[in-house]
Formats: sequence, structure tokens, C-alpha cells
Amino acid sequence: MEIQAPLAAVIDWVLRFNKLPDIFVISNLGLSYGLRKNEKARLRRSKGLPQSIIDFVQETNGLFFEWQSVATINGKPIQVGAVQIQDFSSIFSPWKGIIDFGSKEPADAWRKSFKIIDFIFGAEKCVGFYYDERNDNQLYYYPFEGLPLALGVDFPGYLAPGYLALLAHSMAGEHWHRVLLELSSTPDDETYTPQSAEAKAYVAGMTSVVPGFNLDNLVKCYAQVRLRN
Repeated sequence: MEIQAPLAAVIDWVLRFNKLPDIFVISNLGLSYGLRKNEKARLRRSKGLPQSIIDFVQETNGLFFEWQSVATINGKPIQVGAVQIQDFSSIFSPWKGIIDFGSKEPADAWRKSFKIIDFIFGAEKCVGFYYDERNDNQLYYYPFEGLPLALGVDFPGYLAPGYLALLAHSMAGEHWHRVLLELSSTPDDETYTPQSAEAKAYVAGMTSVVPGFNLDNLVKCYAQVRLRN
């Protein structure tokens, strides 16, 4: 399975939606290119950033996209989707009052180094990474309770596969991160079957409204971009 360059894959995904107005309604579409002058200066001063993040923000600095199915049940869309990848300045903001609440407890020390890269559905959940001495490129899912959960993938550069390649295959349908969490704990030699109610809802909703949706494509993509020790 050949994985398309992530940004190109996302653009193709958006174009596909635009060709199917009787199936999808698109809102809040935004794509920014390159760093602002002040961000370039800050990037030069920053040390220890994951190279994949550097590569991405230098080319594409923020991506916002929301959709919902035209088909409804009881007046509500059968499926919705969204991605809110933050720009450079937002990613490296302190996230005070959102992640960092000023706690001095050792158990909360991680909050000062956790950076949000993708908000999920109105900031109810997020995906982020640790920016500290551990130099960990892995992305984590954080539902704003407990600790962030490893997704087993990193954020890509402009051409390298990773989170954006998965996003394009998933089409960012609601609960797609639950599928990633389950895949991260599924051995390579085992067949994946959705386990949680959220993962099952994602597959059911996408199958109902997206022509040609195939969960196997997402599973195969994950197997290719999965981080391995």
C-alpha cells in the first residue's frame, strides 16, 4: 500500500468532499501556508523540537476543517468529522488554564511540557506531544482527564507519513482516535476488530455515509506508519 504525501492526501480528501455536496456539508475550512516572521524567529531560538513538527510548520501552518453528513437520524447528522491542527504560535503557547493549571505537584509536572497540536470537537479532547528533554516524537490522545494516552504514531513532516496520512484515511470522523488507541495495543500479527462503543460507532457512521469507506485502509496505513522500538 502506497501512502500519499500527507498534505496532498488531506487536500485530495477535501476535494472529494466538495464533489459530494449531496452527502457532506463542509464548514470552517482553513489551510495556512508557512510561518509568520515572528514565528520564524521563535523557531530559530527553539531547541529540541521534533524534526517532523519543524518540517510541517514550515510548509503548512494550521489546518481547520469540519464536516457533517447530509443524512440525519432524528434531526441529527449520522456522522460528523473535524480536525483543528494548530498553528505554530498556538502549539507552543503555555496552554495555561487548558493543560497547565499551575499545580506544583510532581504528578502534574508533565502538564508544563505537553503541547496540543490537534483539538477534537470543540476542545473536548485533543492530541499533543511532549516538548522536553525526552525528545519523544510520539503523539498522545488526551481526553482532559487522567494522563495522555500514546497513539503509537508521530506527526509527519511535509512528505513523511504519520498522523496526517491516518487523518486522510479516517476522514477525521468522530471517534477515529479511539480506533488508533485500539490499534496501538493490537499486535501486528492479529486482526483488528473495533472493541469500544466509540470505535464501533465510528465505523458504523462512516460506513453509512461515506461511499467506499473501508476500515482496512486505515488499519493498513496504521501498520505502515506505526512507531516501533
